[in-house]
Amino acid sequence: MNGSNYECFCQSGYDLSADRKTCQDIDECTEENGGCTHICSNFVGGFNCSCNDGFQLMNDKKGCKPCPSGTWGKDCQGDCSCLDINTECNETTGCAECPEGYTGGDCHDDIDECVTSDPCDKHATCSNTIGTFKCICDAGFTQYNATVCQGTHMLYTVMVVIYGVKFVHDTSSIP
Repeated sequence: MNGSNYECFCQSGYDLSADRKTCQDIDECTEENGGCTHICSNFVGGFNCSCNDGFQLMNDKKGCKPCPSGTWGKDCQGDCSCLDINTECNETTGCAECPEGYTGGDCHDDIDECVTSDPCDKHATCSNTIGTFKCICDAGFTQYNATVCQGTHMLYTVMVVIYGVKFVHDTSSIP
């Protein structure tokens, strides 16, 4: 201040307003994306750069580089621990193909087949297990195969005699 004259200054990240008395935030992202390679996020008094999934911020805090081998996702925080069961790790999504019964970026998330597809027949209850499922037959029914149960009352042999020839029909194979 010099007599009745004064001059205002603003901190970094702010510009002096037209009234020459107040400071207003500068949106650094409006000019050349703030110098960010991927994503610029403005906040009052400054900005941050960040990267798309599959990339991580470089030391200059503006540039982005692809995830190193064996990592994936936001800031490359995901670990492709699926490499013991799958040879491909996608930088954005993680493990490219999980074994049957598993899902997720690291293939360690169990799929609950009982919720997603209910594979058991109407005479069984589905029970989820890690990596697979089991069908538990209702009372009065026995396991025919992995997903089908048959009534125990159907387990008998029918013998028919036609013109002196015996025909034997085993109904235990009928679901």
